[in-house]
Amino acid sequence: MALLDALALSASIERAHAVEDALEAFVAMRRMHVRLYQTASFLFTPIYQSNMKLLPALRDLLAQPLSSLWPAPRLLAAMVAGTLGGPLNKIPAFALDGGDPE
Repeated sequence: MALLDALALSASIERAHAVEDALEAFVAMRRMHVRLYQTASFLFTPIYQSNMKLLPALRDLLAQPLSSLWPAPRLLAAMVAGTLGGPLNKIPAFALDGGDPE
């Protein structure tokens, strides 16, 4: 996600006339992707990092079998790769191909 942030910030700076505009554009580009991963972290943290007894036991029992059912493999791969939610869709094309913003 740090590389996506860097790419979005670079694109924002190239297109903006003022730092404030660049930062506003950067936040807009990254908002939904960051929110998606913050929500996932909020939901999964109790399952993986808590002192509870029931949730980790259920995780250990169900995670492997459920992770092999459709569409879980594709979703898990996208989540780990950072591509869940289409983060590159909000970044201008010129930033992705190294072209000129004009």
